[in-house]
Amino acid sequence: MEKENIIKICQNCGKEITAEGRNKFCSANCQTIFYSKDKKPIIVNVCLYCGEKFEATEIEKYCSKECRNKYYFERDHKPKEKEFKICKYCGNGFIANTYNHIFCCKKCCYKYSNTIEIKNKKKRIPRKKQTKKCRYCGKEFVTYMHQKLYCNMICRDRYAHKTKFVPKEKENRICKHCGKYFITKVHNQTYCTVECQQKYNSIKLSIKRKNALVKNTL
Repeated sequence: MEKENIIKICQNCGKEITAEGRNKFCSANCQTIFYSKDKKPIIVNVCLYCGEKFEATEIEKYCSKECRNKYYFERDHKPKEKEFKICKYCGNGFIANTYNHIFCCKKCCYKYSNTIEIKNKKKRIPRKKQTKKCRYCGKEFVTYMHQKLYCNMICRDRYAHKTKFVPKEKENRICKHCGKYFITKVHNQTYCTVECQQKYNSIKLSIKRKNALVKNTL
Protein backbone atom coordinates (compact mmCIF):
# COMPACT_ATOMS: atom_id res chain seq x y z
CA MET A 1 0.00 0.00 0.00
CA GLU A 2 1.38 3.38 -0.99
CA LYS A 3 1.28 6.13 1.63
CA GLU A 4 -0.89 9.12 0.74
CA ASN A 5 0.66 12.59 0.80
CA ILE A 6 -1.21 14.81 3.28
CA ILE A 7 -1.01 18.60 3.42
CA LYS A 8 0.24 19.62 6.87
CA ILE A 9 1.55 22.73 8.59
CA CYS A 10 5.10 22.81 9.95
CA GLN A 11 4.99 23.02 13.76
CA ASN A 12 7.98 25.41 13.87
CA CYS A 13 7.69 27.92 10.99
CA GLY A 14 4.02 27.40 9.95
CA LYS A 15 4.63 26.57 6.25
CA GLU A 16 2.36 24.19 4.37
CA ILE A 17 4.06 20.89 3.46
CA THR A 18 3.05 17.66 1.73
CA ALA A 19 4.16 15.07 4.30
CA GLU A 20 4.05 11.30 4.50
CA GLY A 21 3.08 9.50 7.70
CA ARG A 22 4.18 11.19 10.93
CA ASN A 23 6.35 13.94 9.45
CA LYS A 24 5.53 17.27 11.17
CA PHE A 25 8.33 19.58 9.98
CA CYS A 26 9.41 21.04 6.63
CA SER A 27 13.14 20.40 7.24
CA ALA A 28 15.62 18.99 9.73
CA ASN A 29 16.52 22.49 10.96
CA CYS A 30 12.92 23.21 11.95
CA GLN A 31 12.86 19.94 13.86
CA THR A 32 16.05 20.74 15.80
CA ILE A 33 14.85 24.29 16.56
CA PHE A 34 11.45 23.06 17.76
CA TYR A 35 12.88 20.46 20.16
CA SER A 36 15.70 22.71 21.45
CA LYS A 37 13.69 25.86 22.26
CA ASP A 38 13.50 25.11 25.98
CA LYS A 39 17.06 23.77 26.32
CA LYS A 40 19.40 25.92 24.18
CA PRO A 41 19.14 29.44 22.74
CA ILE A 42 18.61 29.84 18.97
CA ILE A 43 21.18 31.88 17.01
CA VAL A 44 21.51 32.91 13.36
CA ASN A 45 24.39 30.81 12.01
CA VAL A 46 26.17 30.79 8.65
CA CYS A 47 26.52 27.51 6.75
CA LEU A 48 30.15 26.42 6.37
CA TYR A 49 29.59 25.06 2.85
CA CYS A 50 27.14 27.33 1.00
CA GLY A 51 27.38 30.46 3.21
CA GLU A 52 23.62 30.93 3.67
CA LYS A 53 22.19 32.14 6.99
CA PHE A 54 19.85 29.89 9.01
CA GLU A 55 18.37 29.75 12.50
CA ALA A 56 19.70 26.97 14.72
CA THR A 57 21.56 26.25 17.93
CA GLU A 58 25.29 26.85 18.41
CA ILE A 59 26.09 23.22 17.60
CA GLU A 60 24.57 23.27 14.10
CA LYS A 61 27.10 24.31 11.43
CA TYR A 62 25.29 23.37 8.19
CA CYS A 63 21.91 24.45 6.86
CA SER A 64 21.04 20.94 5.57
CA LYS A 65 22.30 17.37 5.35
CA GLU A 66 23.30 17.85 1.71
CA CYS A 67 25.68 20.69 2.59
CA ARG A 68 27.18 18.66 5.41
CA ASN A 69 27.77 15.60 3.19
CA LYS A 70 29.28 17.71 0.39
CA TYR A 71 31.62 19.46 2.84
CA TYR A 72 32.95 16.18 4.29
CA PHE A 73 33.26 14.59 0.82
CA GLU A 74 35.34 17.47 -0.55
CA ARG A 75 37.49 17.54 2.58
CA ASP A 76 38.27 13.80 2.50
CA HIS A 77 38.89 13.61 -1.27
CA LYS A 78 40.99 16.74 -1.46
CA PRO A 79 44.46 16.05 -3.01
CA LYS A 80 47.28 16.42 -0.49
CA GLU A 81 49.92 19.09 -1.03
CA LYS A 82 53.32 17.63 -2.00
CA GLU A 83 56.48 19.04 -0.38
CA PHE A 84 59.87 19.75 -1.95
CA LYS A 85 62.70 18.09 0.00
CA ILE A 86 66.42 17.37 -0.34
CA CYS A 87 67.68 13.77 -0.37
CA LYS A 88 69.63 12.83 2.76
CA TYR A 89 72.26 10.83 0.82
CA CYS A 90 72.87 12.42 -2.60
CA GLY A 91 71.60 15.97 -1.88
CA ASN A 92 69.36 16.22 -4.96
CA GLY A 93 65.93 17.84 -4.70
CA PHE A 94 62.74 15.78 -5.08
CA ILE A 95 58.94 16.03 -4.47
CA ALA A 96 57.89 13.96 -1.42
CA ASN A 97 54.65 11.99 -1.54
CA THR A 98 54.52 11.52 2.25
CA TYR A 99 55.68 13.56 5.26
CA ASN A 100 58.36 10.98 6.27
CA HIS A 101 59.90 10.68 2.79
CA ILE A 102 63.67 11.35 3.19
CA PHE A 103 65.36 9.80 0.15
CA CYS A 104 64.77 10.45 -3.55
CA CYS A 105 64.94 6.73 -4.51
CA LYS A 106 65.49 3.24 -3.08
CA LYS A 107 69.13 3.14 -4.15
CA CYS A 108 69.95 6.17 -1.98
CA CYS A 109 68.14 4.55 0.93
CA TYR A 110 70.17 1.29 0.62
CA LYS A 111 73.47 3.14 0.15
CA TYR A 112 72.80 5.32 3.21
CA SER A 113 71.98 2.28 5.35
CA ASN A 114 75.23 0.57 4.27
CA THR A 115 77.47 3.50 5.21
CA ILE A 116 80.17 2.97 7.85
CA GLU A 117 78.70 5.40 10.40
CA ILE A 118 75.32 3.64 10.56
CA LYS A 119 76.95 0.18 10.59
CA ASN A 120 78.94 1.19 13.66
CA LYS A 121 75.74 2.38 15.39
CA LYS A 122 74.01 -0.93 14.68
CA LYS A 123 76.83 -3.01 16.18
CA ARG A 124 75.83 -4.62 19.46
CA ILE A 125 77.92 -4.27 22.57
CA PRO A 126 79.18 -7.72 23.69
CA ARG A 127 77.74 -8.85 27.02
CA LYS A 128 79.93 -9.78 29.96
CA LYS A 129 79.86 -13.12 31.72
CA GLN A 130 78.41 -13.18 35.23
CA THR A 131 78.60 -15.78 37.97
CA LYS A 132 75.40 -16.18 40.00
CA LYS A 133 73.85 -18.48 42.58
CA CYS A 134 70.71 -20.44 41.79
CA ARG A 135 67.75 -19.30 43.87
CA TYR A 136 66.53 -22.88 44.40
CA CYS A 137 69.53 -25.23 44.68
CA GLY A 138 72.28 -22.70 45.52
CA LYS A 139 74.76 -23.85 42.84
CA GLU A 140 76.94 -21.33 41.00
CA PHE A 141 76.44 -20.89 37.23
CA VAL A 142 77.77 -18.62 34.48
CA THR A 143 75.38 -16.50 32.33
CA TYR A 144 75.36 -13.60 29.91
CA MET A 145 71.86 -12.52 31.07
CA HIS A 146 71.63 -10.30 34.14
CA GLN A 147 67.97 -11.27 34.73
CA LYS A 148 68.61 -15.03 35.00
CA LEU A 149 68.04 -16.41 38.51
CA TYR A 150 68.05 -20.22 38.09
CA CYS A 151 70.66 -22.63 36.76
CA ASN A 152 68.13 -24.58 34.65
CA MET A 153 64.40 -24.95 33.90
CA ILE A 154 63.87 -27.71 36.50
CA CYS A 155 65.00 -25.46 39.37
CA ARG A 156 62.76 -22.68 38.10
CA ASP A 157 59.67 -24.95 37.99
CA ARG A 158 60.41 -26.45 41.41
CA TYR A 159 60.78 -22.98 42.97
CA ALA A 160 57.48 -21.83 41.42
CA HIS A 161 55.70 -24.97 42.68
CA LYS A 162 57.17 -24.48 46.14
CA THR A 163 56.00 -20.86 46.46
CA LYS A 164 52.56 -21.56 44.94
CA PHE A 165 51.56 -24.48 47.18
CA VAL A 166 52.80 -23.27 50.57
CA PRO A 167 50.54 -24.72 53.30
CA LYS A 168 48.72 -21.96 55.20
CA GLU A 169 48.85 -21.75 58.99
CA LYS A 170 45.81 -23.16 60.78
CA GLU A 171 44.08 -21.08 63.48
CA ASN A 172 41.92 -21.80 66.51
CA ARG A 173 38.58 -19.96 66.31
CA ILE A 174 35.23 -19.89 68.08
CA CYS A 175 32.14 -21.06 66.15
CA LYS A 176 29.65 -18.29 65.47
CA HIS A 177 26.66 -20.49 66.35
CA CYS A 178 27.57 -22.99 69.08
CA GLY A 179 30.60 -21.22 70.61
CA LYS A 180 32.96 -24.21 70.47
CA TYR A 181 36.64 -24.01 69.52
CA PHE A 182 37.73 -25.49 66.17
CA ILE A 183 40.76 -25.54 63.85
CA THR A 184 40.20 -23.68 60.56
CA LYS A 185 40.75 -25.28 57.15
CA VAL A 186 40.15 -22.07 55.17
CA HIS A 187 41.09 -18.48 56.08
CA ASN A 188 37.43 -17.28 56.00
CA GLN A 189 35.87 -20.17 57.98
CA THR A 190 33.55 -19.00 60.79
CA TYR A 191 31.56 -22.18 61.65
CA CYS A 192 32.84 -25.51 62.99
CA THR A 193 30.49 -27.60 60.78
CA VAL A 194 28.00 -27.20 57.94
CA GLU A 195 25.10 -27.97 60.32
CA CYS A 196 26.00 -24.99 62.53
CA GLN A 197 26.06 -22.75 59.46
CA GLN A 198 22.61 -23.95 58.30
CA LYS A 199 21.08 -23.52 61.78
CA TYR A 200 22.51 -20.02 62.13
CA ASN A 201 21.12 -18.99 58.71
CA SER A 202 17.66 -20.45 59.47
CA ILE A 203 17.45 -18.51 62.77
CA LYS A 204 18.50 -15.34 60.99
CA LEU A 205 15.77 -15.77 58.34
CA SER A 206 13.05 -16.38 60.93
CA ILE A 207 14.02 -13.17 62.77
CA LYS A 208 13.85 -11.18 59.52
CA ARG A 209 10.38 -12.54 58.71
CA LYS A 210 9.06 -11.66 62.17
CA ASN A 211 10.37 -8.10 61.88
CA ALA A 212 8.74 -7.72 58.45
CA LEU A 213 5.35 -8.90 59.82
CA VAL A 214 5.57 -6.44 62.72
CA LYS A 215 6.25 -3.55 60.28
CA ASN A 216 3.29 -4.50 58.08
CA THR A 217 0.87 -4.64 61.05
CA LEU A 218 1.89 -1.19 62.31
